[in-house]
Amino acid sequence: MRKSVLPIAIAAATMAMASAFLSTTPAGGETKTLESVALADANWAVLGKPAAPVVNGASGYCLGVQGTAATAGALIAGRHCAGDPAQAWSVRASVTTAAGRAATLTWSQLRNGGSGMCLDVRGGAAAGARLVQARCGGTGDAAQFWRFVPRGAAHELVNRKSRLCAGIPATSPGSVAGVVLLACSGGPAQAWSRAAPAGA
Repeated sequence: MRKSVLPIAIAAATMAMASAFLSTTPAGGETKTLESVALADANWAVLGKPAAPVVNGASGYCLGVQGTAATAGALIAGRHCAGDPAQAWSVRASVTTAAGRAATLTWSQLRNGGSGMCLDVRGGAAAGARLVQARCGGTGDAAQFWRFVPRGAAHELVNRKSRLCAGIPATSPGSVAGVVLLACSGGPAQAWSRAAPAGA
């Protein structure tokens, strides 16, 4: 009796598709973005591609580079959404870490659409540390990797190194507010949502 080869063919095709999306690191050291749905990357579903604004739930401000500076170390701030590239973010690379038993956590590196630099933390991982942009490092740079944790329709942005959340302090006045690390509380000041990309 002739055996069907269809299940084998389907399995082979599925493995080929998954492997085609896995990250590679060329000689230049650039880590390509992971797009594999097999990784169950919730971050990709939130930020997507191309670069898009990320909006704070309490203030309505967009996450962006203060003054649209293109230099390493420039501060990250929340300010009125202007639709410019300095307020747009995309996933550059992702890594997964074990979370006990068979569970895994996915952490993503976020690249600014204006400068091409990555979301980072200045001066350590303590609560109150300011967020900055920095030259994108490798997957071992934990301060540059973030995880989106669902909170209703929005998400907390959790730093891999500190396990603290990106947020805007309640005392921030005016039209520009510094973005800092805070103990995760699930409050609106730490809630971030992806807006439609400019021109979409």
